[in-house]
Amino acid sequence: MRSDQKLLGILGGMGPVTTARFLSSIYAFKRYQREQEMPGVVVYSDPSFPDRTSSFLSGDLEILLARTTSAIERLHGAGIDKAVLCCFTLHHIVEKLPPRLTDRLVLLTDVALEAVSVSGDTLLLCTNGSRELRVFERCAAWGKVKDQIQFPTRIDQDRVHALIYKLKSHFDPGKAFEELSLLCKKYQVKSVAFGCTDLHLLSNGRGNDKSAIAGISIVDPLMTIIERLHSGELFA
Repeated sequence: MRSDQKLLGILGGMGPVTTARFLSSIYAFKRYQREQEMPGVVVYSDPSFPDRTSSFLSGDLEILLARTTSAIERLHGAGIDKAVLCCFTLHHIVEKLPPRLTDRLVLLTDVALEAVSVSGDTLLLCTNGSRELRVFERCAAWGKVKDQIQFPTRIDQDRVHALIYKLKSHFDPGKAFEELSLLCKKYQVKSVAFGCTDLHLLSNGRGNDKSAIAGISIVDPLMTIIERLHSGELFA
């Protein structure tokens, strides 16, 4: 490792394909003359983490809290400078983590809301767990952007949740885009925010990616993380 190199830690495996795509997107984002100039990343991918939505909604926090604490400690032991929890719903327990483990966390919820603030009227898509646990509404930045954000109705929310779980099972991205396009038209928004990391599977992960659904701009917080990583802003 270079003496000046900063390390990004990723706690993933939720789902594992998304974690692999996130890592691939990091290295596909920008061309370097030499591979030695590319960012350093440490990935801890553990697909055996219990399902976050079902665990949290049933009131079972302790297992996930213990597993998350242990995983972040391992990333710290690997010398990471910043860490990302590659699951929005898992952010429900961030406030319960020991303070020594949260000072290096880059919270996807904060990143998402910061991006929404410059995107205008936005439809926010997330799991049922994130929605019912009010993961986004509990963020400090929520008050500044709440008037710009729409959530789907209860029926549509269930459809979004089902779509996310289909993506975990290698659902056709083309069909997923069709479903999202219909939602955007229904809610008459100009922007859609990916409030679940599995939706990153619909981004191509390249620096020139201006993904859109029938003219709708996409806010993908993982891509924002990648942009900040390559610019050095992430470690500033």
